[in-house]
Amino acid sequence: MGHGTIVEELLKYNTNVNHQIKEGADVNLANTRGQTPVFIASLKGHLEIVELLLQSNCNINQLDDIGGSPFYFSCQNNFINICNLLLRQTTKPDINIKPYNFGHTPLIVSSFKGDLQLVNLLLQHNCDVNLQDKGMRSALHYAVFKNHKHIVRILLEYNINVNLLDSQQKSALLYACERGHTDIVQLLLDDKCDSNTALKCEMNQGTKSGTQPLWVACFKGFTEIVKLLLQQSCEVNKVDEKGGNSFYIACQNNHIDICNLLIEHHVELDINISLNDLGYTPLIIASFKGNIDVVELLLKNKCNINQCDKENRSALFCAVRGNQIEIVKLLLNHDADFNLCDINQRNVLHVAAMYGFTDILKLLLTYISDIDAYDSHRQTALHFAVKKGQEDTVKELLQRKCNPNLCNDELQSPLHTASYCGYVNLVKILLEYNCNAYIRDEFKRTALHRAVEKENKEVVQIFLQSNHDVNVSDYYRGSALHIAILENDEDVVVLLLQCSSCNINLQNEELKTPLFIACEHGKHNLVKLLLEKTNTPDIPNSSGQTPLFIACYKGYSEIVQMLVDAGSSTSLKDKQGRSPLHVACQYNHVKTVQKLLSLEDKPDVNTQSKSGQTPLMTAIQYGHNDIIYALLQSECDMNIKDSQQRTAFYYARHCHKIFLFDLLSIDM
Repeated sequence: MGHGTIVEELLKYNTNVNHQIKEGADVNLANTRGQTPVFIASLKGHLEIVELLLQSNCNINQLDDIGGSPFYFSCQNNFINICNLLLRQTTKPDINIKPYNFGHTPLIVSSFKGDLQLVNLLLQHNCDVNLQDKGMRSALHYAVFKNHKHIVRILLEYNINVNLLDSQQKSALLYACERGHTDIVQLLLDDKCDSNTALKCEMNQGTKSGTQPLWVACFKGFTEIVKLLLQQSCEVNKVDEKGGNSFYIACQNNHIDICNLLIEHHVELDINISLNDLGYTPLIIASFKGNIDVVELLLKNKCNINQCDKENRSALFCAVRGNQIEIVKLLLNHDADFNLCDINQRNVLHVAAMYGFTDILKLLLTYISDIDAYDSHRQTALHFAVKKGQEDTVKELLQRKCNPNLCNDELQSPLHTASYCGYVNLVKILLEYNCNAYIRDEFKRTALHRAVEKENKEVVQIFLQSNHDVNVSDYYRGSALHIAILENDEDVVVLLLQCSSCNINLQNEELKTPLFIACEHGKHNLVKLLLEKTNTPDIPNSSGQTPLFIACYKGYSEIVQMLVDAGSSTSLKDKQGRSPLHVACQYNHVKTVQKLLSLEDKPDVNTQSKSGQTPLMTAIQYGHNDIIYALLQSECDMNIKDSQQRTAFYYARHCHKIFLFDLLSIDM
């Protein structure tokens, strides 16, 4: 423990400091924090001890480890008597000291705390009123921030620079406007200061983003502050970084009194100003947000009612989008152009339909005659209403005789969309209004195809109950059953198979039947369902491959058994002359090969492809040992020659399968 710490302890217990000094104690000895006895006494408010230490010529400007002095901390803790005492010394304390941490001077600290007596003392001793801390804030900034108007008043009397900016580019006036401190705003704008020395408050000074006093007062809705600024002829058309002025922000936030003030005080006010990025005008934003008083004011002052934003949306368009029916009425009564379209050629009717604003839609239809107008993707109002599932709006449009069979640029009708989205009630409604269920989209798919594609069972049931032709094929000649198999939707497959007119053997453009596709994708449950409905399991695809062939190719042993049990032939070959056993051997499906070889009516193990290859030659060529063993045990003929007169021995030797050559030799 250092001597400074001992002094601190002694002070705590009212030790006779005078006696310690007489005994020769070092009055400038500091503790581990750099604090001397006079520092500690000042910090704790021990006036008499400070006086004793000063009589011993202690150093009052010695700093602690954060750069603070006895004077600084006596100011911070409001020990005014100690402050006075230190200031009366021959060696004056540094009245403008700034500790290392935040850089707050004694004046800044006392201004923040609202200590008028201490502020007066510091000013009388000529402290620097314009010093700023590490955040570039002055004493005036803090006094304004804390609404200490009595401090602000005295600082102004000492000609402080009212236009100093902090690190955020904010002036004292901007802070006052931001926080609604009306009295302080008035003080800052007051011209009673000595005009020869005082700086006039800069009213239009703002941040880098363009936030300036009038803008922020309009944003916050501080009407009295706006009045004060306008009386000083501040610039009302100054814009922020987005291109909006004070009037725009007042309109946006529905501060109608301020909007009126700005219009009354400035004949050159730009009431049609638009933002840089989106192009919103005061009328557009007020219409969207439902600020009807502002809209009325703008219309009264002859704003451009049809001015559009960057996406070519007018105030009427945005009022509809915001579901502001009273403003829609107001704009229509002022002859707003209801035929204007946005950049996607969408009109106000499209917007009302899209969001299900049925009351607005009814109102618009009293003005708009073309109910079937379409956008750049050929979507009508009905398309939009159906896409968003707006039942009431769909009914209204259909009752108004819209055409339910118009198609978009993908040739999809509203019924396509409703079916795809699974909107059961909308599908029923559209069919009630004679919507054509056989319209085909760009892929030749009907609404039924789209319902099956998204596994919408209830919608599929509706079509089946209305005797829809389930065998209609798409661009790829695929039926609804083909699609259901691909989607692995067992429920829909069952529904379709229950339909007596369903052609289970219909082939697509690759001549694949639904059974073939189910086998190809390993859908065991679907294969079982299909086999219960067909007696022709061997219909080949365009390559001559049967469902059994593809099951062996994929190695689906269970499906192989199901197909064989249903009468599938193991001897049918594809266009290359390959049997199911050939491909099972080629792709090393051991279990499938074993399954085929274990059948009562097992396949011919010596069957040859068009190139003359036997299953054994194929297995040797690809080096599938387990399959070779299985074939050898099935008494295959190793001396058969292919079309180039090569035997199994040749394949073993040519493929460098020496161990296979030995195996074949031993087996012989």
